[in-house]
Amino acid sequence: MHTPINHLKQSPRGLPQPDHAASHQHRPWCDSELKNILHRKDIPITFISNPKVACSTIKNSLLDGFDGNVHQEAERRFDLPIDANHTYFCITRNPYSRALSCFKNKIGKGKELFPTVWPPFCKRFGFDPNSNPSFLDYLTALCNDPHPETFDLHYRAQVFNLHHSDITPSYIGRIEDFKHLTDYLNQFKIILLSRNSHKTNALQTYREEVSSEEAALIEQIYALDFDTYKYPKDLKSTTIPNPIQQKQKVSSKYLTLFQMNALNIDVEDMIKIGKKALKKGNIEKAKSTYNRLNSIGINSKSLKRALAKIEIGL
Repeated sequence: MHTPINHLKQSPRGLPQPDHAASHQHRPWCDSELKNILHRKDIPITFISNPKVACSTIKNSLLDGFDGNVHQEAERRFDLPIDANHTYFCITRNPYSRALSCFKNKIGKGKELFPTVWPPFCKRFGFDPNSNPSFLDYLTALCNDPHPETFDLHYRAQVFNLHHSDITPSYIGRIEDFKHLTDYLNQFKIILLSRNSHKTNALQTYREEVSSEEAALIEQIYALDFDTYKYPKDLKSTTIPNPIQQKQKVSSKYLTLFQMNALNIDVEDMIKIGKKALKKGNIEKAKSTYNRLNSIGINSKSLKRALAKIEIGL
């Protein structure tokens, strides 16, 4: 259920703001692609979760320790952020070890306690659900797929998981350098509480376990990760890239989606807001709404026509 338009009031940035007396459903309609963006309001801090890269431990830490399913609890307690006026952070991992870890933990009959990755993988890539493919078979299937951006998050490239095109976080930690990550999070009074029920030891063993043929496929599948996050394309290298601290930036597209989520409104509501602004003669607000819709890939032809008529004096 969407927040009724009459429960919204104008914000300085051009989008309405919710009346706190109005009902608000938690994470009301946010796209599934954004569900790994988790904001803890009281600190405040936003964690961009990256499966197979200590996400269970970080979620457990942000929850101050939780005995149950940390993934479900984090989604229940944390929402999307509303703005970029606080710290965003994420963690990356060497693509060789991440690929091996996912395979050892998720790919093959009986590896998952509660199968969520293996059955859809079989359906997509044509594997027998009762089989246990080799690491080479697994990588070959990934390499031959023309749409890697739509992979399951556990084996999708980190640049997609971390929304690289739309979010430049202020801190990118490395799973290989947990001390630096620990010290960084201590600044926010976050104590790292380890939670790893799926340990594969791939961080320690990948140099010996991965063959040169498999390494070549990993380099092809995860080329963007190697380049973007500065991991050397050398299976035997022991180099750990430095953590990155940088100027933070969030795209207008994502800021619009975050604010729409917070207000519990959808595209149809946004179009209504723009048209209502036009009727009241608030051209700037109508233009701002139209531009925000454009930023998320929505071209409201009716709103565009109405604006055009006003601009040419009709």
